[in-house]
Amino acid sequence: MPRRTTDSSDSSSRRRNTSAGQQRSRRGSAQSGSATSKNNKTNIKTSANSAAGEVLREKNAKTDTARKSTDTNKLIKKESQETRDISVSRKKASHAKKSKLTASFIKQQTTKKKDDAAPSAVKHENKKPKQDITKQDINKKDLLHGNKEKAIKRAPVSEKKTETGRIQPNKNYVSKEIRNNFIKLGIMIVVGVGIVVGIYFGIQAIMEKQIGFVEVKKQEEATPINTQIPRERKQQNTETTYEDVTPDPAVIRDISYGSRDIQFKEKQINIPGIYDTELLFSAGTGSLYVGSDVLSKLYLYNLDTGEETLISESKIYAGEYYETRVNHKWLVWLETDHGLKNYIMVMNRSTGKISKLQSFKEGQPKLNLYGDLLVWMEQVSDTEDRLSMLDLEVQEFLPIHTFTDKATYGVSSPCVYENTIVWADRDPTQTEEDKANGEKSAIYYLSLETDETGAFSEPQYYTPGTYVHEPLYNGDVFVWLDSNKSPMSNLYVGRVGEEPEIISTGVTTYSIGDGIVVFGKDQAVWVYVIATKEFCRLTSPDERGMLPSVTERTVVWYNLSADSEKDVLRFKILTDDELYPGGID
Repeated sequence: MPRRTTDSSDSSSRRRNTSAGQQRSRRGSAQSGSATSKNNKTNIKTSANSAAGEVLREKNAKTDTARKSTDTNKLIKKESQETRDISVSRKKASHAKKSKLTASFIKQQTTKKKDDAAPSAVKHENKKPKQDITKQDINKKDLLHGNKEKAIKRAPVSEKKTETGRIQPNKNYVSKEIRNNFIKLGIMIVVGVGIVVGIYFGIQAIMEKQIGFVEVKKQEEATPINTQIPRERKQQNTETTYEDVTPDPAVIRDISYGSRDIQFKEKQINIPGIYDTELLFSAGTGSLYVGSDVLSKLYLYNLDTGEETLISESKIYAGEYYETRVNHKWLVWLETDHGLKNYIMVMNRSTGKISKLQSFKEGQPKLNLYGDLLVWMEQVSDTEDRLSMLDLEVQEFLPIHTFTDKATYGVSSPCVYENTIVWADRDPTQTEEDKANGEKSAIYYLSLETDETGAFSEPQYYTPGTYVHEPLYNGDVFVWLDSNKSPMSNLYVGRVGEEPEIISTGVTTYSIGDGIVVFGKDQAVWVYVIATKEFCRLTSPDERGMLPSVTERTVVWYNLSADSEKDVLRFKILTDDELYPGGID
C-alpha cells in the first residue's frame, strides 16, 4: 500500500489565508493607531471586512474536505484494480504453464510414435521408456491441477516397467488396428452366414412352388406295396341266398348281419381312405386333450388278411396325417403341423418311394383321388381359393377354377370320378333379387376328354335350385348337402335335367358308392339304394355307429358300442343280393 501524505496545495492555501489575515490585522491596527479620529463608519467597514474573511475561510475549508474525500475514493478504486490485475496475471501464468506441460506430453508421445515406426532406430537399455499415451488418454483434469504422475497412471500403456527396471510388453493391451481387424472379420462372417441362409431358403421356396414329385430324404429302403385288382376281388364275394323281396321304400331293412370289428395297435384312429379291401389311415396313442401329435403314424390295413403295415411316421414338429387316399397305384396323404407346413405326400406303390408333391402355407388343402388323377382345393390368399388337378403318372398340372366369391365354396371339397371333376360354385342364372331369398348354387362338372385339337371342353353345370356343399358323383347321380354341414342340413340326390330329391334331414356325414349312398344320422349308419329308393340299416337297433364312408361296396364306420378304450372300426362289404333282394330290372 502507498503511504498516505497531506496534500501540499491544502497546506499552502492555509498559509496564504493566515498571512493575509495577519496583514489585514496589522494594517487595521496601524490605521487605528494613526487615525483615532476616524469616525465609527470606518470601524464598521473594518468589522464587515473581517466577517467576510471568516465566511470565505469556512467556504474554503468545506471545499478542501470534499476534495480530500474524492481523492480517497479514487485511491481505493485504484488499489482494487491493481489487486484484480495481479489475480488475472497469476491465472494467465498458471494456464500458460499447464498448457505448456500438456504440449510437452503431446510432443513426447509424437516422438515415441516416430521412434516406434522407424525400423532402424536403436534404443538404449538405460533410456527411460516412452509411454504410449495419446491426447485422449491423458486425464486433463489431473494435468490442470499439476498431477502429472496421476494422469500418466490412468492412461493405458503398451509397455510396463518391472521391479528390476526391465521393460516387458503389456499382455492385456490390444492395439486399435488389431481391434479393427477383429471387427471386420466378425462382419464378414455374419454377412457370409446370411448369404448362405438366404440361398438355402430361396432354393426351398422355389422347390415348394414346383408342382411334382420331390423325393423325401432320409427315407428307408423302399418296399413295393401290392394290392388286389378290384375286378378280381368282386368275383371272390361269397354267394348268399336271400328270398326274393319286392322293394318297398316305406320299409327299412336291416342288413347289419355279417359286419365285423377291426381293432388296431394304436389307440386313436382317423377316418380311413378306402379302396376295395384296403384302408389307409393315420393313428397314434397320444392324448387328444394335451395338444400332442396324436395322428403321427400312417398305416395300411388289409381287411382280408388283417395285416397292418406302417407306411410312414411324421418327422416334423407336431406333425400329423390327414386326407388319406388310396388306390391300387398310389397312396396319397396330407402331412401338416396345423400351421405353415402343409405337404401333399405321395407313395408310388410299385416302387415304394415317398415323394413330396406340393406344399402350402395358407391352410390344409382338401384332396380326392381316382386312378392317376389327384384333385385338391387350396386357399391361395384371404380372398381367393383355387381348384387344381395333377396327373400323377405324367406329372401334368392343370388349374381348374379360381374362387373369389364371398360364399364359402372354397371350403367345399372337390370330387373326381373316372375322368370327370366335380365342384360347387354360384349359380350363374341367379339374379340379385333371387339372392335376397337365399344363395343358390350350381354343380359344375368338367370332362377331361379332349377334342381333335387336344383341348378340354368348357365345364358344364347342373342347377338344382338349392345351395350346394361338397357335391359327390358316382358317374350316375350327384349327392350334396344344402348347407355347410349344419345339424339341420338336407341330404339331396339328383341327376342332370331332373328335379333333386331329399334323401334325409339332419345329416352331416355321407358318402357315395356303387349304386348306394351311405350316411350317418342319430348315431346309426344308413344305406340308401338309389335304384329302388330303399333305406337299409347297417347298424342294428341296439348298436351305435357314426362317420361312415364307402368306396364301391365297402363300408367302414366307427363302432360306438364296442367295449374298448381304443377306437374300433366296423366294416361290411355289401353284395347285390343284399341291396337288391328282388333282383335288378
